[in-house]
Amino acid sequence: EEGDVPGFEKYVAENNFPDITKGALDTSYYESAEFMYLKGNYANAVLEFGKYLQKFPHGFFNLNANFYRAEAAVQLKKYDIAIVGFDHVLEFKKNAFTERALMSASQIYFFQKKYNDALLRFTMLEEVAESAENLMEARAGLMRCNYLLNNFEAAHEYAMKLKRSDKVPESVLGEASLTSAKCALAQNNLRMAQERFKQTLLESNNEIGAEAMYNLAYIHFLQDSFQLSQNLVFEMVNIFPNYGKWISKSFLLLADNYIKQNDLFQAKLTLQNLIDNYQGKLKIEAQQKLDEVNAMVPKLEERKDEDDWNIEFEQEGKVRDDIFEVDEDEEYELELEEE
Repeated sequence: EEGDVPGFEKYVAENNFPDITKGALDTSYYESAEFMYLKGNYANAVLEFGKYLQKFPHGFFNLNANFYRAEAAVQLKKYDIAIVGFDHVLEFKKNAFTERALMSASQIYFFQKKYNDALLRFTMLEEVAESAENLMEARAGLMRCNYLLNNFEAAHEYAMKLKRSDKVPESVLGEASLTSAKCALAQNNLRMAQERFKQTLLESNNEIGAEAMYNLAYIHFLQDSFQLSQNLVFEMVNIFPNYGKWISKSFLLLADNYIKQNDLFQAKLTLQNLIDNYQGKLKIEAQQKLDEVNAMVPKLEERKDEDDWNIEFEQEGKVRDDIFEVDEDEEYELELEEE
């Protein structure tokens, strides 16, 4: 009960008791560690299981000891110790601990941003999962890892698998829709991305919806549809006021819209508002952008103050083609009317 098996072993030897078999000592060491684990004394459990594994590297309870030591280490947030134990469990043939070890190992690797290691174990989990919940977790993990590793086709494939599956939580379905749209955007398929973000926005009225709406505004910005982009930013403030991250990112995008249209005054006001009201990386980014705008303003003022403006054409007597370019917003509206 004290857990002092080495002391007991020494006591027996010093008092000439009959020899204790190696198997009995194996069991005693293991049960001492297991007792600590069951009591919730995780620090001592990690220590005692470690002693057992060191003394009996091929002991009868090697599988159990590795798994429970890893579980105890997770409770202590000692993830490096935990991952060693879980990976040892995976060296055995499929057993009662395999699925749990795969789930824990893949989640730890993902938490540590070791996405290739996590991907491997999520793949193994998908192959052996017997419960619908574990299968869903494996596919969600594969979707996330593939996206973060820039494997966009695979990430989209797993997003679709999740959407076709039964009993998937609404939060995971929303994430799958969003990830599918982000994959299209990452591949520069703006039309497909736009359709998927619109669908995601229709399905989600939470942070996922806010991110989808931001990306729709961003796509309009990429297409030089600045007014449409601005309108979506203003709508976001009304529809998703509680998601500060996406509101602030949207205002950064709004400032970019103004800069593209040479409305530096509005750009400066927008950026200053961000700087005054938000903290963190976005505030730093807003300050950097404001510094860039301030550097641009003197050049424009200098240009305005010149008495004579000399406009040079590319070739004498030839009209520049860009003078007659159609306004993007008007062109977009015409396309809508034709449809």
